[in-house]
Amino acid sequence: MRTRTGTAAALGSLLTMALGSACQAENLGHSPPGDQFFFPAGVLIDPFYEAPPPDGLASDPPDLDAVVLPEIVSQVPGPRYLYVSNGNNDRTYNAGTLMAIDLDAFWRAWYEPYPDGAAALCLERRAAAELALADAPQQLADVDALPEDERDAAREAVYDGLRSVVTAAREACDPRRGRLDPYCGDTRCVLPPGSGVTEDQPCRRLPLLPHVVECDEGPFVVAKAHVGDFATTLAASIETDGGESFARLWLPVRGDPSVTFVDVHDQGSVLAMDCDQGDDPLDPDLCGDSHRLDHLLSNDDLDPLAREPFNALVWEQDEALAGGSDRERLVFVAHSDGSQLTVIDLDGVGRDPEPTIVDLAPLYQVGAGSAGGFGLATRPCFEAGQGPLGALDPEPNVPTLTQGCRRPLVYSSMRFVGQLVSFTASGLDVGAEVEGIVPAAEREGCTIEVNQGCDLADPSTCTAACGSSCVEVYAGPYCATPEQLGLVDADPDDDEDPQGQSCAVQCEPRVRSARPILPSLLFDSSLTSAPVLGDMAFADPRGDQLLVLQTNPGALLSMDTSLTVDGEPRDIPSAPPIEICAEPSRMKIYTERDDAGRPLQRFALITCFRAALVYVVDLEALRVVDAIVVGTGPHDIAIDDAREVAYVINNLEFSVSVIDLGRRRPTRFQELARLGLQDPFSQ
Repeated sequence: MRTRTGTAAALGSLLTMALGSACQAENLGHSPPGDQFFFPAGVLIDPFYEAPPPDGLASDPPDLDAVVLPEIVSQVPGPRYLYVSNGNNDRTYNAGTLMAIDLDAFWRAWYEPYPDGAAALCLERRAAAELALADAPQQLADVDALPEDERDAAREAVYDGLRSVVTAAREACDPRRGRLDPYCGDTRCVLPPGSGVTEDQPCRRLPLLPHVVECDEGPFVVAKAHVGDFATTLAASIETDGGESFARLWLPVRGDPSVTFVDVHDQGSVLAMDCDQGDDPLDPDLCGDSHRLDHLLSNDDLDPLAREPFNALVWEQDEALAGGSDRERLVFVAHSDGSQLTVIDLDGVGRDPEPTIVDLAPLYQVGAGSAGGFGLATRPCFEAGQGPLGALDPEPNVPTLTQGCRRPLVYSSMRFVGQLVSFTASGLDVGAEVEGIVPAAEREGCTIEVNQGCDLADPSTCTAACGSSCVEVYAGPYCATPEQLGLVDADPDDDEDPQGQSCAVQCEPRVRSARPILPSLLFDSSLTSAPVLGDMAFADPRGDQLLVLQTNPGALLSMDTSLTVDGEPRDIPSAPPIEICAEPSRMKIYTERDDAGRPLQRFALITCFRAALVYVVDLEALRVVDAIVVGTGPHDIAIDDAREVAYVINNLEFSVSVIDLGRRRPTRFQELARLGLQDPFSQ
């Protein structure tokens, strides 16, 4: 059969387009590959992993019964999965993807935990530790027989000896002291540079850097879902349904624009991604509309999501402060262009428990222009002794604006002006001071559902019977309960009959108390055509130091966000700018810890997209200590504290670099491995 040409072909194309536009479910084009990176943009560590707590030797006095000696392991223990979003930036395919990488399988394929006889040394030192622990009770009994003034020193000497021998065993058995396996054996084989890889042997040495291994990502992809084009960064919340806890991944998508959420269920041997797939007959893996948020209150008649959603931040209220399931849980989404910041309620509003957009706030409006947003960070908030350091931090850390840590204090950087903004978000509590009912015409900000036949001037006439005749009216900053409005359930015993439900008042969280901040004395509030500020992060557990990336010229800015005696953050520059690469992209904070879990040193890891570098900044000395060469176009970063590495997205090279952060390995602050072959640049 001949291919149609000329007018016939044109008419055929027009007919195809017409049919496609009439069928909302069609998704024409080539389906994206499920086992390849293509313009990866976001990366996220499995949120379910928790590091094991320190054992008995870390307590005071030591609990010998709780001491756990190290074992020989086949791999470095750590989070099971790494999530990567692919943006499809060149529109080669009809969708982007979200994929899950099996990190256990990836590390097994190339990493040797015990090179050069280290396993034998581990067993030897473990045996010595076992003997010392067995002798310890008798030694402590002998100490009790000493004169009273000698007991404390003698007992501490016994404990010091135990700590020394157990620590030596742990260091010898620590798999994080290993390296790239240079040999082919029964369990793994790293091939020579340029070799063809297979599913059984997916790793080879990198041609330009033979000390680095590169692995084909395909064999390690265990789950995927299709999303819109130009997907960006990832955030996660933990959800519960019927007793099952699962991760919900939040992904701003710039192409639609929308915010997509994907539920990840770990079923042991199988990882499943659920986002209402199956509605599109041409792309059954594409996430459905019920998992895409693109309008206020998920109502197509209300305001749509603005362009360029870029960065997402999840905040969850402490359960102890909120009374269990009633706690507030929000997602904040910064838009890199325009004036909008989006607020999503994770638990929905009213009787609908599904996530929904509750506020489209013009947070980045500057004068008559729009500055766009980029970085987002929530300031830590806790009472005395309740922070990450526990009793080691006995001072309260409660900003006044949070109302006793019941509301978030969020900071955001503006993209096209040298300015930050802090704000909170909350619904409104109706207290006893509210007298009577404020007429609906005077309300702004809340939503009230009323019967179409109701006389709003006389709420007592609203006697339920909402159902299909119910209309929504924005009801303002004054919120009331159904009882205050005089709304009565026609049939309280019938929970399934919508006609028997009382009309509801919904008081959704809104952005409140926005406050502009200048991060440098050199900045003003003038809009520019080039990016000025980028990512941001709090550098310490108390939130007393806020770090902000300056893009042009490249610098790391430091802000003093400690609290005054009145509970107000100081929000002033605290140190000279640190010169870094031009146009930095993203930043993550890495805290190095000792074996007892206590913080030792803090570093900022900063990706440099154009320079293909990751800068390492010592936050104690406030200076650059290293610049690590990675792949082309590094962007997002995820920290794997358990394995003491960082995973860096290389957007233009379609790969993920693995950077060593561990003080135990001689390759600290070097690239160890790369997930994804360097084929696009090897010709």
